[in-house]
Amino acid sequence: MIKIINTGRDSIWYKAADIISEKIEAVNSNSQKTLLLLSAGSAVNIYPLLAEKLKNISFKPHFLSIAQADERFQPEKKEDINAYLIARSGLVFYAIDQKGTVEESAQKYDQTISKLYKNTDFHIAVLGIGEDGHTAGLLPGYRELWDRQRMVAGFENKGRFPQRITLTPKALQQCNFAVVCLASKTKSQVLLKLKQESEEDLNIFPASLLYSISDVIVLTDAKNPGS
Repeated sequence: MIKIINTGRDSIWYKAADIISEKIEAVNSNSQKTLLLLSAGSAVNIYPLLAEKLKNISFKPHFLSIAQADERFQPEKKEDINAYLIARSGLVFYAIDQKGTVEESAQKYDQTISKLYKNTDFHIAVLGIGEDGHTAGLLPGYRELWDRQRMVAGFENKGRFPQRITLTPKALQQCNFAVVCLASKTKSQVLLKLKQESEEDLNIFPASLLYSISDVIVLTDAKNPGS
């Protein structure tokens, strides 16, 4: 189920941090282990706020694991990778390796993510949606490269960041909960497509995979179509 919540641009990051921390605390109170998966982009505005909130939760050892949902693979520009931006928040997480080739790094991270999924009970994804409909590193037009029967895929593309590593639909669809932030008033058409598209359109609108996650909250300052 996808629930759309309209909020102001100034409060969207605070609201997201509240929702994520409250969910993690609830899972922790049930003695379940949480895996939190982080995208970057504008979502990095959430993470310093979330880091402060997590300090107030008393975790048992190894009851919270944090990892990346996607990455720009560019070893020569490490200051412009998602891991660098997330690390500035103070969160400690499993980062995607910037060594070797994009495929070698993806295979290594696939092993890490597979173990994390196996060793945790509740999986939360923090995602965004681009104006082209991409989410995580799932770019439209490249489905044959990222829709794999594994947890992580690495692929080349013709976009601004020509090498990407991302969780696959197989991994994201195993999430129990997702928080999606659409912090742009130009995203009304994205919201409209999110309501209309079906999973068969993954190559055109990858964000439609959100329908496969049982509980999704979309926070946005864009106009809610149909309201």
